[in-house]
Amino acid sequence: RLLKLHGHEKLSGEARKVYGEYGEHLVDQMEATRFWTAQRARTDAARVWKLLGVWEANKLSFTNFFGRSEQCVFEQISRLNHSCEPNVRLLPGASGELQMMAAVDISRDEELCICYPERNILPMLHFLLAPTSWRRQSLAAGWQFCCRCPRCGFGTDTTPEAVCEEQLEEEARALVPQLQAASSIEDFPLAAVLQLLGKCQTAGLGADHWLHFW
Repeated sequence: RLLKLHGHEKLSGEARKVYGEYGEHLVDQMEATRFWTAQRARTDAARVWKLLGVWEANKLSFTNFFGRSEQCVFEQISRLNHSCEPNVRLLPGASGELQMMAAVDISRDEELCICYPERNILPMLHFLLAPTSWRRQSLAAGWQFCCRCPRCGFGTDTTPEAVCEEQLEEEARALVPQLQAASSIEDFPLAAVLQLLGKCQTAGLGADHWLHFW
C-alpha cells in the first residue's frame, strides 16, 4: 500500500547526497549494506528507488510527546494536500503518533488540508506570513510542486512582497521563550500574540485559525 502513494521523481537534501538526485549511487549504497548481492541490488533497485521517492514525498517530521524527533509515513494523514490556509493542524501524541485537529469550522464536503512545512505553531506562521513567491519557492524546493491553493492560485493573498523573511523569523523566535516561560495568565505575552495575529489578518489569513492554540 505504501508504494501506491505518490513519490518524488528526484531526491533532495541529505538523501540526494547519499543516493544521487536520480539514484545514480543507489545500487552502490544497496550493495554496501551487505543485505543485497550485486545482482539482487540491480534487480531490486527500481522498487527501492520508488520507495525512497514515496518516503521523501510523504514523510512527516515532528517532535513527539516525549520530546524525541521522529519521521513517519501515515496511511491517511500523508495523503492530505497542502494549503497556505490550512483547515487542519497536526499535533504530536505518543511515539509514532500524530493527531489531527480542526483549525476552523469545516463543512461536510470540504477537503482537509495541512501546512506541509509545519513543525509547531510559530514556524508555521512564519511560513504562512511570507509572500506567495517565497512560499511557492520553498514548497517547490522541498516538495517539488507549485502551490495553487486558494491563497496562492486565486489572487486572494494580500501579503506584501516586501515582507522581510528574516524579520518575521526573528519576531517568531523572540516570542517562543515568552510563551514557554508563561506560568500564569498574568505572564502570558498577550500583546505580542495579538500583534502576530494582526499580521495574519494583514496577510489575508483569518486570525481565528490560530487564536485557540494559544
